[in-house]
Amino acid sequence: MWNKQYYLYKNYSSQLLNMNRALQCILIIIPLILLAFNTHAQHYVKRQPGRPTGVVQRPPSPVANSVWIEEDWKWNGKRFMWAGGYWARPPYAGAVWIPGRWVHTRYGWQWVAGRWHRPTPRPPVSRPPSRPPTRPPGRPH
Repeated sequence: MWNKQYYLYKNYSSQLLNMNRALQCILIIIPLILLAFNTHAQHYVKRQPGRPTGVVQRPPSPVANSVWIEEDWKWNGKRFMWAGGYWARPPYAGAVWIPGRWVHTRYGWQWVAGRWHRPTPRPPVSRPPSRPPTRPPGRPH
């Protein structure tokens, strides 16, 4: 009888320990998942922020093939901050910079960040083969 009670107690305590470990894993994983979704959250403002006053002087390009990024805005956790006016190198040959822009939605103004774009090559225009000139029938060559 004592052996049976000890076995039941030991089995019960190991089940509790496994449940406790599973609960700890769940409590760690859920905040990580929520954090991952929050980092890609879209931010809206009621009024489109204006560019800072004054003229931004474009310094000379630091390296060849750099592209001047005219306007960029970064979310600092509370509001959008101006971060425009810098040189960037294209990530691959033939890359074209598509500038960012403000888009008005039903929730307010949203900044759509600029991005690098790989233009798709246009297929060559196919023309029908040219036909040899035809001569009217009955005329000598």
